[in-house]
Amino acid sequence: MMNRGQRPSSSLSSSACCRDGGAGPDAWATLPTAYDYIRLGHPLSSILEWAIAQLNGLRADYVISFSSRMMPVLAVLRKNLLDKKQTRIVHTEELPAHFDATILRAVYGYAFELVRMEVGEEIPAFSGSTILLSQQRLFGKVEFPANVDFFVGTHATMGSVMLVNGEANAAYIKEIQHVRRRESIAMTPADCHLALQMMVDGPSIPNPKHDRARDLAAVQASIQQITNSPTKSLVASSGLSMQYAIMMGLVHDAQEVHPGQHIRFIVPPNCYGGTNDQARRVAACNEHVEIVDLLVDGDNELVRSLEAILEQVAKEDAIPYIIAEIPTNPRVEVPDMEALRTVLSKKRKTASGFLRWIRVFILDQTFCRTCIFLVMVTCSPRCAPSPMSAGPSSRAGALHSWLLRRQCTHGPLRKDRPPPSPLRQRGDRSAIGDLGQAATLDEPTHCGCLPEHP
Repeated sequence: MMNRGQRPSSSLSSSACCRDGGAGPDAWATLPTAYDYIRLGHPLSSILEWAIAQLNGLRADYVISFSSRMMPVLAVLRKNLLDKKQTRIVHTEELPAHFDATILRAVYGYAFELVRMEVGEEIPAFSGSTILLSQQRLFGKVEFPANVDFFVGTHATMGSVMLVNGEANAAYIKEIQHVRRRESIAMTPADCHLALQMMVDGPSIPNPKHDRARDLAAVQASIQQITNSPTKSLVASSGLSMQYAIMMGLVHDAQEVHPGQHIRFIVPPNCYGGTNDQARRVAACNEHVEIVDLLVDGDNELVRSLEAILEQVAKEDAIPYIIAEIPTNPRVEVPDMEALRTVLSKKRKTASGFLRWIRVFILDQTFCRTCIFLVMVTCSPRCAPSPMSAGPSSRAGALHSWLLRRQCTHGPLRKDRPPPSPLRQRGDRSAIGDLGQAATLDEPTHCGCLPEHP
């Protein structure tokens, strides 16, 4: 089993297996196993990348597969933004619906030229990076036109494969791999297997039929049953890809609802390291986004530190988005949930005297997926959303009792009116159609309290 952060061998391993005829079962057994950490690749993605590299005279690490069709493009755009380098995206077909140039520029902050050209038309030289987007029926041999740095072949159902052209672009490889590791996954084993079959037998090979809507509904029903949650679940390729979609959706929402205001993502260092890394990369690309470290080590305690930070953020009239992992990994720490509820429910005033409250609390429950820690309910549209936790306040041995009985801070919920979902789906605000949707708190909603409550 691989641990978080452990990298498998590159797809060069598959090249070694085939060298000198050593392609028997014992040789293939040496390929890295990473099915438990698919964001870094797996044996079939290694074979697919190696095979495409062989057909195109490239090193195996110059070919990178993605389950997403957009992520390889975003990887180059991010690096060029930070390096202050220009990007040109060339396409020969109509752009797919999930490519939203307006959001990429306005929300992600990416700058690029978008050029439509005819097949076979000569691509002129460009002072920067040129990405050629091409929709593929199958993956294999690619004719690299002159002046193209990155070829991205996309498939309607399988994802995409990026080919990096030339040693001059070798520095991009680790950055592209990092984006796949953080915001996406490699092409899935099933799709890699299908792509390899198509490379051998042609695109006419029968494509396995999947009822995506039915499968998604089944997964969502299972999630709702396991978590006993009234909210609609959203599904993504990995936890980090979902978190990325949520973060970028929140940035988009803040730009529309609170234009010009600064955003503070509050992140404790004891949550998953990938969360910290991802948040900082988001902030590096947006001048209105800043990361605030929520100190929890030594004499610092999460709830007290959060209280101080939220007071400061309110005075700055910034928008706070809190990310936390409960229980933490690997130390399995759980804060005082009652105290956390109190801090998150508190109304705060800006320097100008306006009331502010917490609108979004992002919770990573990797270590305790079946427990509902927090539910947002309010007593009237005038009340602030109150993250609720009920049951014992003991930190040990009581995780599964929180919120098994729901209770409003202003009184009991009416038995005939269950608490409404606190989240309103705002659609895919992240410009990543492959990853999922971002959800944010909408206007405060009634919690169903008895009429005498304010």
